[in-house]
Amino acid sequence: MAASLSAQIATMASDLYREQVKGRVVDWDVPEQASGQQEMRNEPQVGGIYVRLFLKDPKFPLRNPKRFLEGLLDQYLTSVAASQYDGQAIMLDILVMCPNLCLQ
Repeated sequence: MAASLSAQIATMASDLYREQVKGRVVDWDVPEQASGQQEMRNEPQVGGIYVRLFLKDPKFPLRNPKRFLEGLLDQYLTSVAASQYDGQAIMLDILVMCPNLCLQ
């Protein structure tokens, strides 16, 4: 994703440079829908944290661990209410995997 965003920015910068070299005044603004934004829009979040990034490095210090834990518990309760899984076992697994959440 970072490589594609970098390529998009490089293309936009070269296009803008060509227009300026021609002597044109360009009123440029960030495009409404960048591809990186489109990819991140459907990515699941819990308490403002992207789940994929948190799972990649669960020991990363959270800026607002209380908000993350509240979001996690909210998602947990919603998911358990809609399923037939053992809610206590799932919560125990989460807290064992991320012991820093217990410290908050």
